Amino acid sequence: MISDGVSREGDEPPDPRTDRAPPVQSLARRREVLYQLRRIALHLETAAVLDRRAASSDNAALAEVLRERAEQRRRTAERLRAGLLDADRAGRAAW
Repeated sequence: MISDGVSREGDEPPDPRTDRAPPVQSLARRREVLYQLRRIALHLETAAVLDRRAASSDNAALAEVLRERAEQRRRTAERLRAGLLDADRAGRAAW
């Protein structure tokens, strides 16, 4: 809602608990979040591929290395996800 009382397309109504409009993420911030989500997905997909290769390997040493690398990718994805959640919480707290 704009101060003249006219609703514009894309405007969200004020939050009744605070009577303030929700924050609007900048385009740059939304792109950054999308980039981070893509990175998370890539790490998880890579981990799945490494796990499949480890399962199909006849070489125990190679299979162990592949499993370790898969776990490393999952930990990296989790760190990135946690960073996104922390940033989101911080943004909501500032609101």
